[in-house]
Amino acid sequence: MRCGSRLFPWAVVWGLLIAPGECLPPAAACPACVGTAGPELSFVQQVVNCDIAVCALPTEDRRRFALHSCFKGAGPPGGEIVLPVAELPQGRLPRDRQVLLGREALTQRWKFLGTVAAGHAEWLLAIGKMQRTAALSAADWTERSRFFLGTLATDEPLIRDTLVRELSRTPYAVMRACRADLDVDRLLQTLDPDKFPERRALVALLLGIAGGPTAETWLAKVRSEAAGRREDPARAALLVAQLEQAGVAGLPGFLRSEILEVSLRESERRAALLALSVQGTAEGVIPRPAVVAVYERILEQRPELADMVATDLADWNEASLVGPLQRVLDAGAATDGARERIARALEVIHSRRQSSENDRPPAK
Repeated sequence: MRCGSRLFPWAVVWGLLIAPGECLPPAAACPACVGTAGPELSFVQQVVNCDIAVCALPTEDRRRFALHSCFKGAGPPGGEIVLPVAELPQGRLPRDRQVLLGREALTQRWKFLGTVAAGHAEWLLAIGKMQRTAALSAADWTERSRFFLGTLATDEPLIRDTLVRELSRTPYAVMRACRADLDVDRLLQTLDPDKFPERRALVALLLGIAGGPTAETWLAKVRSEAAGRREDPARAALLVAQLEQAGVAGLPGFLRSEILEVSLRESERRAALLALSVQGTAEGVIPRPAVVAVYERILEQRPELADMVATDLADWNEASLVGPLQRVLDAGAATDGARERIARALEVIHSRRQSSENDRPPAK
C-alpha cells in the first residue's frame, strides 16, 4: 500500500486506473479517494498528451473549427482545424463558449477536449505548461495542488471538474502540505458533496486535514450516515480523517473498534488498514513507527490481514516484523493469494537487506 512515494498495489481494489500515456508517478494518488478521479482521462491528462492545444470557434461545417488562440504549442497552418468524425462532440455546441481542441502527440489526430467560457486564458495557459505527474518533485506537486485549490471560487464547470479530478489524483502527503490553503466553507460549497456523493471521500480527506468546527460537524454527519450502510465507498477516507484528527493517542481505540472488533466484516477491516497505510506512508500526524506497532498487534490477532500489512512493510523497507510475517506464512493462516503477496513482500525485504549489506564497505 502506498500513498506518497510509489504506487499502491491495492489501488486496483479502490478504482485506481493509470491512464494511457501517463507513467506511474513517483508519488501516487491517495488510494482512499482515487475513485473520485474516475476512469477517464482528466482534462489536464488529455492536454499533457497533446503537442498542440487550442481554443477554437465552431463554423457552419460541424467538422471545421476556426483557430481563436493557442494555449499549448503552435497553432496549425491556415488557422483551421478539421476534426475526425469519430471525435465530433454529441449535440450542438453552445455559441457562447470556446471549443477546446488538442492534437495528440502520439497519433497526430485532433480531438475534442471540452468547452469553456471566455475569460480563462491564464488558466488554460497554466494547464498547457503542466508536466506528466511522473516528472513532479514533492515541491512541484505542492505548487500544482495549490494552483488548483486557488480555483475553488470558480463557477466554470470545466475548471470545477478539473479541480476535483486533479485533487483526487494528489498524494495525501501533498494534501497535508497544502493545509493552509484549505478553505473548509469554500470546499463544501464548490465540491458540494451532498449533491455529488462520489466526492465525499475527497472532501473527507481534505476536511480531516483542515480541521475546525465546520469540518468536524460535516465529518460527524457523514460518519453517522455511513454507519447505517453495509458498504460505503468513502469509509476508508473517513477513517483517514478520523486518524488525522485523533493522532497517535487515537490508535489504541482505532485498533479495537475498527480492526479487532469481532462484528466487523473483512471489507471494513481492510478499509481501516488502508487508512493506517495512508497515514503511515505520509508520516504526518502519526509517525510510521506507531503504525508499525499497530501492525504487530494485527499480525498477532488478525493474521488473515497479513497480506496488506506485508505490502506496506515491503514498501517502507521495514524489517522489524519479518519474524511475525514468516510465522503467519508458516502457520497457513492466509489464503493462497494472500500467501503469495506475503512471500513476495518478504522476498523484497530480504533482498533489500542483502543489497544493503553488500553495499557496506569491508571492515578494516
